[in-house]
Amino acid sequence: MTGPVPWSRSMTRTYAAWERFTAGDEHPEDVPWGIAASWHRCRDVHRIDPRGVPADTGDDDAAGCTAHAALFAELGALAASLTTRHGDCLVTVTDGRGRVLTSWGSGPSGRRANDTGLASAPRWAETTAGTNAVGNALLGRHAAGVCGPQHWSSALHDWSCTSVALCDAVTATPLATLTASTWRALVPVRPVDLLVETRPLGGVLRQAAARDRARVLAAYGRIERRGGAALVALDAAGRVVAANAAFRARDRRADELPGGLGGVELADLARRVRARAAGHGPGDDGEGGYELIPVMAGAEPVGFVVAVQEGAGPRREVPDPAAPGQPRIAALTDAGRVVLVPAAAIRHARADGHTVWLTTDDGVLRAARRGIDHVEQELAGAGFLRVHRSHLVNLARVREVSAERGGLVLSTSVRRPERIPVSRRCAPRLRHRLGL
Repeated sequence: MTGPVPWSRSMTRTYAAWERFTAGDEHPEDVPWGIAASWHRCRDVHRIDPRGVPADTGDDDAAGCTAHAALFAELGALAASLTTRHGDCLVTVTDGRGRVLTSWGSGPSGRRANDTGLASAPRWAETTAGTNAVGNALLGRHAAGVCGPQHWSSALHDWSCTSVALCDAVTATPLATLTASTWRALVPVRPVDLLVETRPLGGVLRQAAARDRARVLAAYGRIERRGGAALVALDAAGRVVAANAAFRARDRRADELPGGLGGVELADLARRVRARAAGHGPGDDGEGGYELIPVMAGAEPVGFVVAVQEGAGPRREVPDPAAPGQPRIAALTDAGRVVLVPAAAIRHARADGHTVWLTTDDGVLRAARRGIDHVEQELAGAGFLRVHRSHLVNLARVREVSAERGGLVLSTSVRRPERIPVSRRCAPRLRHRLGL
């Protein structure tokens, strides 16, 4: 192993796995699968230099902080309390995009914070800073811990961090994180400890949601008193808050979500309105026979009223996303959520015991079903071939075939050559399918 020795002997194997992976290894060992998946995203999707230092993005938008001032005030008090109780510890508060807003520190950890930028204002989202506790907590919308060389950036290998994300009670969008970090020592606060510490803040978030709902209902009431239009009020997540008789007569399933207006799902409509209000999307008032009326709290939309224009047709059914087509495989993200991956996006699959790892265009994911035989059955007819008892390959994605002493070896990537073994028994069929 080259490079510096980790500050804890227990991390030697993790550091060795990090070195192998940054040098091109495809399947890191001796690290939790959630960390391994994050490493894959950092290297193959975000293209972050593992030996670089997380940089300041210069983004200084504080609109979200203003809208949730009570939450950040409570987090600041809690951060100061944690620092006092645990001594050698750096505690930071970030916004929902991972930008450090404030920090408290003491001891060696506090003094070292400025050297790595932990106490300044870069963004600690995974997309900009690589694998780290703040980014993992924001991604998983829960609590996370990252220790030493589990961090993607070598500049953070001397740090041990635990973070918890606090999310909007309506949309589940991350609003803030609270993070405890120590330098060259195990962090004294576990993820479960931060969950317990921040549990009372759920009341603050629910109160904010109740105020936002009241704003939406008030706006809906003002518009309804004008009369004439079919109206439905939605919260920021696209859930129906209220609907008048004219709208119910037009669509008797208005109370059942998800619904749609002109084929547009209400939840998708909510996302589009939030993006447009934030200046990230085009205006589309009137498209599909409806008018969008955002309900604002400062610079942030907290819901909106939809006025259906006269003459608009009845609701059309939203197309079924599971309509017949190419197979899709259920896979698990590092946050434990299930995603459906199209077969065309899967380059190859590798069995590790009963666990199957899918190498996809978005990184490595764990198949929801156990056993490569089951995965092979799900991908039947999609152009995959079993080339080894532990390997399944998408033939359309094969880029290199090489002959070695032990037999054929495949790669689905030219930029990062892989070594997918082909058994002697499977080699003739592979040659035939590839026309070799």
